[in-house]
Amino acid sequence: MHTLQLNWEPRYSSKLLNSWVAVGQFPQCRCAPTKVIPIISGLAIDHVYSPALVSVFFLSISVIGQFLFALCVMWHLLVVMYVGRFLSGCGEGCISLLSGTIIAHAFCVDVNPDV
Repeated sequence: MHTLQLNWEPRYSSKLLNSWVAVGQFPQCRCAPTKVIPIISGLAIDHVYSPALVSVFFLSISVIGQFLFALCVMWHLLVVMYVGRFLSGCGEGCISLLSGTIIAHAFCVDVNPDV
């Protein structure tokens, strides 16, 4: 009786698998700064600047990060893509905090202005 032996190799090579792992890290690069950077924006709002000025600053950081990511996709620069996603995450995490702060400032009423 003759047995059939197949020379089976995995479909994905190690180089391709590593590239899938690298692409899978893009969401992490975007989500990680949203846990820490809003602390900085919260301090900037409360003690230094107005919410509108801080939101324009962080919106510009987010746009710069998206633009950098788009350019690096065209140029195939993986490491700089991570930087673009990180900047985008920094901006977007702060914008969610700032939108709530701006709404709170819009409806804020001084109950006792003399104190």
